[in-house]
Amino acid sequence: MTAIKAGAPIGEAKKLLAVKRVTSNKGKKTPGVDGILWKGARAKWRAACGLRRRGYIKNGFTFPGQTFRKYGRKLHITPSKEGVLALILKVGTIIRKHVSAPIPIMIKKLNQMLRGWANYHCHVVASEALSRIDTYVFEQPWRMLRKRHPGKSRKWLFRKHWTASGKKHIFAVLIKTRKDPKRVYQVIRTCSIGIRRHIKIKAAANPYPPEFARYFWQRRNNKESKLLPALSAREFRAMFA
Repeated sequence: MTAIKAGAPIGEAKKLLAVKRVTSNKGKKTPGVDGILWKGARAKWRAACGLRRRGYIKNGFTFPGQTFRKYGRKLHITPSKEGVLALILKVGTIIRKHVSAPIPIMIKKLNQMLRGWANYHCHVVASEALSRIDTYVFEQPWRMLRKRHPGKSRKWLFRKHWTASGKKHIFAVLIKTRKDPKRVYQVIRTCSIGIRRHIKIKAAANPYPPEFARYFWQRRNNKESKLLPALSAREFRAMFA
């Protein structure tokens, strides 16, 4: 193995040290996932030069729509910026496609997408992303309704679509049907789903002794036993203070 020079940059020294560890352990005669076996000083030098720094956790990396980044001793998992932007673009596309369609159809399409996305991210640090999406969903219907009802005032639009559910800042529409004369269709607020933290398995729990049989049965069959109730950040910290 080529020796590390005293004046070599720190990055180069780390690469050479990494190659040295790989080629001197018990699996040194086993090819890697790429099927290449590093033999000889020249092959090891080429391997060190080809190493690239990827996804160091302090700088953060993105994996299945979520960004993992460590701040000090705390790991923060948040929805990725690309994922939030992609959802916003999809919401805008649905609203533009349904400018002339019945509003309940548009609301159903939006709710399917928003509910699925919020349930996927409700176990991580997602409050800021959810608030951003709710703000966008609140603002976009204004543009659509102004095109749909160019002769109506803002007060009429607000009274028609933002008071039908009896709650503020929620886009809704009141429809009369045969079964229900006053049926309300409303766009869900992703923040209302809440942040649900996972409950870790007890350290002393063992699946084999009979005294823990009920504990593991509840975790398998009751979803609520795995999750904490929706709490604010202050309430969550107070639980473990």
